Amino acid sequence: MKIVILAVGNTMRRDDGAGVEFGRLAEKYNGVETVICGDAPENSLGTVTRLEPDAVIIADAMDFSGSPGEYRWFDSHCLAGNDISTHASLKLVVECIREFTGASTGVLGFQPSDRGWGAGLSVPVQRAVKLAADELAAYVENYALPGGQHERGKNSINSR
Repeated sequence: MKIVILAVGNTMRRDDGAGVEFGRLAEKYNGVETVICGDAPENSLGTVTRLEPDAVIIADAMDFSGSPGEYRWFDSHCLAGNDISTHASLKLVVECIREFTGASTGVLGFQPSDRGWGAGLSVPVQRAVKLAADELAAYVENYALPGGQHERGKNSINSR
């Protein structure tokens, strides 16, 4: 199974770089590739398509009124209407990825604490990014099988 992380964010706006940091941590796992797209995920659709993924995770800092450092999984139905990302409509990006690749696609959102100018994540967001990357590592190790097979269960990435 090939998983592509579409890492969204501006690393010069503190916690807005959470998606990028998640992608950097996740790309070390077998079967995971990261596309760092900055704050324009729509510009990386061709790259994601050429990678021919089975699953795509779009990681981004999002204001979903959670506690700083909290993270949640969303699908395109949850993104309808008011887009909670500060970047392009992630709902449209998800729909395009599904249309172009047929891949299972989900959005991983990190609640920021600080989006001011500066480098580095706040402590709660840094912890959340590490925890989410560790959870992805466990998923890849336990559920992503050789030969493109995939064991579907309660821990599977959002289905098509």
